Amino acid sequence: MSEQQLLMSREMRALVIEMVLATDMSSHFQQLNAVKAMISGATGPDNIDKTKGLSLCLHCCDIGHPTKDWNVHETFADRLVEEFFLQGDREKDLGLACSPLCDRSTTLVPESQVGFIDFIVKPLFDVLKDMLSVILPLPLDSQEISAISEDDRENDDKSDAETDHRHSLWLETLTTNCLSNRDHWKDQCKPK
Repeated sequence: MSEQQLLMSREMRALVIEMVLATDMSSHFQQLNAVKAMISGATGPDNIDKTKGLSLCLHCCDIGHPTKDWNVHETFADRLVEEFFLQGDREKDLGLACSPLCDRSTTLVPESQVGFIDFIVKPLFDVLKDMLSVILPLPLDSQEISAISEDDRENDDKSDAETDHRHSLWLETLTTNCLSNRDHWKDQCKPK
């Protein structure tokens, strides 16, 4: 392996390690604030720290199941909650206090999911949307998309505006799914 390849390999390894560490929920709010600060004055992709941007994207992938269709999200949520409950069971067996959200006898799953979506996932994806709007400027509305001439579409399989529109639609779908899933959970919350 050449010296340049070795250097690139080390840089890639360091990047992957930093990205994976950024998925730790203990640094969630710190990460959000850092990215918000980074994009507040950004005027283009060159102003985005690639490591922070990639770390945010991976963090979104890690906890983004509420942005999926209900069937997928509910399956993920059920599995995660069961993992938490198994941890709580083990903690009880060891005579320890249960960690938050890990006690199957007291945790209200629908309420916890609403809180997770409202305070963790939705704000995270709002920051992702803001960051991507700096990297990939999105059209303001559907009129901009309809303004793409037929000639442009024939000359270029995917014009920049069409690509931007697909990114915009993708982000809208994630937000819509997230809010719809929150409403599903709210419907399941016990009346107080």
